[in-house]
Amino acid sequence: MRRRPTSDAIRDHLQQLYDSNGKLLTPKTVLHDARRAHSPLHHLFEWDDTRAAELYRTDQARELIRSVRVEVRVRRETLSVPAWVHTPRTGSGYVSIAKVRSRSAEARLTLMAELATIRGALARARSLASALGFEQEIETLLSEVADLASRAGRVAA
Repeated sequence: MRRRPTSDAIRDHLQQLYDSNGKLLTPKTVLHDARRAHSPLHHLFEWDDTRAAELYRTDQARELIRSVRVEVRVRRETLSVPAWVHTPRTGSGYVSIAKVRSRSAEARLTLMAELATIRGALARARSLASALGFEQEIETLLSEVADLASRAGRVAA
């Protein structure tokens, strides 16, 4: 069994692909390279077509579930929200938003999990924002999300 390439080796190889493809890196370029058995990327892909098809269809099912929205009335406003959501208790499954709304503790935990995802995305964006001169805007967003998570956590406790 081959060892997984290091992140440096992966980055260096992707850089080579980028450089040799007119300073553009596309998924198609990466996949074409990875098909070669001696590519350092080869073992990072699922080459069993039956298994790959099942994984792909599972991703399609996730996208389908996430695409369905329902209208929810909150005070005087009607919101379009996901019909099904992950909760910390469901693992890879989804629960109806109506069920989550009817259980305040689960609703708060679900919100906290969603905010953790947002914090992760904003943390990832922080370095990009810094490089592009938008660091303060990201820091403000991170602070606001952290404050909301803290308030939701205090109410849930």
